Amino acid sequence: MRPLTLTRPKVLVPAAGSPLLDHVFRRLAVAGVDSALLVTMYLPEQVESWARAADRYGIDIDLIHQPRDRYGTGAATLTARDWVDGSAFLMTFGDVLASESHYPALVGLHKRHPDATILSAHREEMVRGGLVQIDGDGILEAIIERPSAPVPSGLINAGIFLLQPGIFDDLQDLAPSPRGEYELTDVFQKMAEEGRAPKVLETDDYWVNVSGGPEILEVQRRVLDEWTSAADGDGVFIEEGAEVSGDAELRGPLRISAGAKVGAAHIGPYASVGDGAHVDDGSALEECGVLPGAHVGSDCRLRYAIIGAGARMADRARLWGEVDRTSILADGEEHGT
Repeated sequence: MRPLTLTRPKVLVPAAGSPLLDHVFRRLAVAGVDSALLVTMYLPEQVESWARAADRYGIDIDLIHQPRDRYGTGAATLTARDWVDGSAFLMTFGDVLASESHYPALVGLHKRHPDATILSAHREEMVRGGLVQIDGDGILEAIIERPSAPVPSGLINAGIFLLQPGIFDDLQDLAPSPRGEYELTDVFQKMAEEGRAPKVLETDDYWVNVSGGPEILEVQRRVLDEWTSAADGDGVFIEEGAEVSGDAELRGPLRISAGAKVGAAHIGPYASVGDGAHVDDGSALEECGVLPGAHVGSDCRLRYAIIGAGARMADRARLWGEVDRTSILADGEEHGT
């Protein structure tokens, strides 16, 4: 995710004009969540600022900082023990996103199998971590955080769970893994070995593990498609306060945020222009994100690219990536001068 994560936590990297956390919390709200605890570590003040900035889909947000002496998903989950206060809880990594339908589906499955429920995603590609093995009834048999060798295809841990508070006793006794982290998956493996195995919900729609620029653009595509389907329109989303030239050619789905200024440019499909960003005449943007305060000069060409906050592209500059290799301009960087 570098260079974007040099100046912000991964969960605050924008996709479709909003930080990843916004998309996660929108899905939590759909699942009926009304209160949440954010566990912070890297650049926590930015996450705190995000949480204070506005009403987050009707969800009350508390924050807690994860101590640096215990690292890993198990350690992060354990910090929520007092906050959970004896209730079942939904836990999700902040850098994964699934289709909106999965969150209420997970809640429904957990009501029928309340010990523990985890989401898994099928991958027709080399699985290098979080390998999930289940029996014919969808019960976890094994979960392997780091297989000794990659598996050609299979189920992987999707990082979204519904758990009972008894898991904190297991987490309290958890030993660090060989790589020195306290792994939540080690607890699930122990549960499977002791006859308390979680139920596994397999995804029947998309799931994205955001590890780099291509995944940010994939989240953007998915979100814009969902918005377009829900609005039953052309997918052109222009926020109040944006200034868009009447000569601009807009091909949805796309989003232009409040405070943005777009000249006689070609925008879309699958493009976003952030708050306060400028796109000058003659430029063409497709499959890309322009972050807040950035400036794209005239007659520029962008595809499979992310322009960092406050960055500047000179007139006639090019930033042309590939579907699996996104070109990224760092915050404040200049390109083409």
